[in-house]
Amino acid sequence: MTITLGAGAVLEWLPDHLIPSPGAQLRQVTEITMAPDATLFYVDAWATGRAARGEAWGFDLLDSSLLVRDATGPLLRERAFLGRPARDGLGATEGFAYVATFAALSPAAAGWGMLAEALQSDLSAVAPGCRAAVSTLARGGALARLLCPTAPALGRCMEAFWTRCRRRLLGLPALALRKL
Repeated sequence: MTITLGAGAVLEWLPDHLIPSPGAQLRQVTEITMAPDATLFYVDAWATGRAARGEAWGFDLLDSSLLVRDATGPLLRERAFLGRPARDGLGATEGFAYVATFAALSPAAAGWGMLAEALQSDLSAVAPGCRAAVSTLARGGALARLLCPTAPALGRCMEAFWTRCRRRLLGLPALALRKL
């Protein structure tokens, strides 16, 4: 998928998490080019499989890459590549069934350090059973990585991050979505 965000554009890309079935193979490449005053909220979230059915880590391949750039160069480059071997413990998801990355980018915006601190605090409050880390990007953005035990906990984290970023970067309240 290739997306171009023009001057003043806003893209809020918040799909539901992916649940790969046993034997599934996913290859996904997303490239986004942003104008300096564009804003992007981007979620890439997935489950380790249908764990309740004993299908955790049953997929054959998950290969997801993201490149976000502006006229100056890359803002964010991300890739998750997981093959078939069974995973558990450190280096996999430490027993957590849901994994997510949430990125907020707006090259012209400032104050990312304060936003990242507030996001870390928000995520710790809404889903204490999750593990989350928020950091700033080198230019114009913040990135959150999450490990969550349940889909509802993942949803609460995503909603908290999106709500704060939406208020801070767009001056808008959260939207009432059917689900997040």
